[in-house]
Amino acid sequence: MEIIAEDMDYLLEPIIDGEEREALYKSILPYLQKGKPHNIGLKREDITVLLGHAVVATLAVIPSAIPFLALRNDFAMALRISTIVSFVMLFIAGFRWGRYTGVSPWKTGLLLTSVMAVIVVLIVLLGG
Repeated sequence: MEIIAEDMDYLLEPIIDGEEREALYKSILPYLQKGKPHNIGLKREDITVLLGHAVVATLAVIPSAIPFLALRNDFAMALRISTIVSFVMLFIAGFRWGRYTGVSPWKTGLLLTSVMAVIVVLIVLLGG
């Protein structure tokens, strides 16, 4: 009962008084006692998701890497262009994320871009 209360109290305390919560926990307890835990292990779905994340991460880096391939002889210019491409991509991602979550897309895009700008400034100040 204590374990159920620890997991559920934060959700139910604001809406159900103590006696009703305790009765609810008592009604839940037999179902939990009958249940058996699922076997934990690596499944085919886990591998598929892993590969999907790896592909997405690789594809996300490609636009920022293109300037280095195109401007092999001018590293400084490639770095500047790559940084600008990264800023634009991050703004677009923030804008779309804001639109998806119902928050101001412009504020979200600018916030993410600002955070990246601070990180880039810190990297430059630290000699990177």
